[in-house]
Amino acid sequence: MNFRQLEYFLAVSSFGSFTAASQRLGVAQPTITKSIRALEIEMGVTLRCSAISAGP
Repeated sequence: MNFRQLEYFLAVSSFGSFTAASQRLGVAQPTITKSIRALEIEMGVTLRCSAISAGP
């Protein structure tokens, strides 16, 4: 886990979408998606935020 992965996850959670997070951070959307997916694999969990997973 690194700071960038956490930064991206928090941005997606805060801004409500991968698109909004990528625009605010000035990073390509696939970069954010891959980083969060790598974080999930490393932690062995599925991370949930409104932009990542809709529903109850």
